[in-house]
Amino acid sequence: GTIHLPSVSDHELIYCHIPVQRVTSAQNIYTYRDFTQFSYTRFKSDLMSIPWKCVIEASDINTKVDIFNENLLTLFNLHVPLKTSRFSKPHAPWLTDGIRQLFAIRQVALNNYKKSRHQVDWNVYKSIRNFVTVAVKKQQRKYYQERFSEHHNNLWKEFRNLNKTNKSKPIPNELSDVEKLNQYFTNSAARLLGDTTALETFYEGHRASSISTIFSFNTVSEDEIFRIIRSIKSKAIGIDGIGINLINWCIPYL
Repeated sequence: GTIHLPSVSDHELIYCHIPVQRVTSAQNIYTYRDFTQFSYTRFKSDLMSIPWKCVIEASDINTKVDIFNENLLTLFNLHVPLKTSRFSKPHAPWLTDGIRQLFAIRQVALNNYKKSRHQVDWNVYKSIRNFVTVAVKKQQRKYYQERFSEHHNNLWKEFRNLNKTNKSKPIPNELSDVEKLNQYFTNSAARLLGDTTALETFYEGHRASSISTIFSFNTVSEDEIFRIIRSIKSKAIGIDGIGINLINWCIPYL
C-alpha cells in the first residue's frame, strides 16, 4: 500500500507487511565512567599535584605521550572509575512513565491470576494485556512521527536507529601497528623514486619564481592550542582510552 507522509517525501511512500521471526537480542556489554561520586574540587586538586615536569624532561616523544596518558588515566580511574553493565534489551525511547505504570498494572493482574487460577482473573489480565499492547504501539507511532517531523535533516540517521546491528569491524593485527604502517609507506616511496637527481634538476629548472614563501614550522601559543582542543566536536575515545570531554576538564590547568 501507500501512505501520505509529507514530512518525509513529496511522493506517497510504498509500504508492505512482511511476517518475520522475532530475533532475540544478544547480550551487550557497555563500559562507561561512573560520575556518581565525582567531585570537581578534589579532581582539580589531584590534577594540579601531578608532576608534569617528567613529561618535559623525557627525551623521546613516545615516552612523553606514555607518561602523559598514564598520569591522566590514573587520575580519571580514581575520580571517575570505569564501570561495566550488561543489557540485552534494545533501547526503547518511547517507554514513558505512563507506559511503565501500565506494565506494573498488567503484572499485578498476572500475579493475581497465578494465585487464584480463576477464569475471571484471567479475563481481567487478558483485557489489561491487550490494552497495554495497543497503548505501546500508539506510543511508538507517536514517538517516531514526532522524531521524523522534528529531525527532518537527520531522517536517515533515525531510520538506521530503528534497526541497530553490530557493525564492529576490528582492525586486523597486521594493520594495528601504526609505526609499521608508516615505515612501509615511507620505504615504498623511497623505492619508487629511486635516483632523484633528475627529479631535483627538473624541479630547480621549473620552480615558479612568483612563489617566495618557504614552508616552515612555527611556534604556537597556549591560547591557540586551547582554542583548537575546544573546537574538537567528536566524542570518540581513542586507543589510549581518553575522551575529549576529559581532556577539556584538564586543559585549563595543564
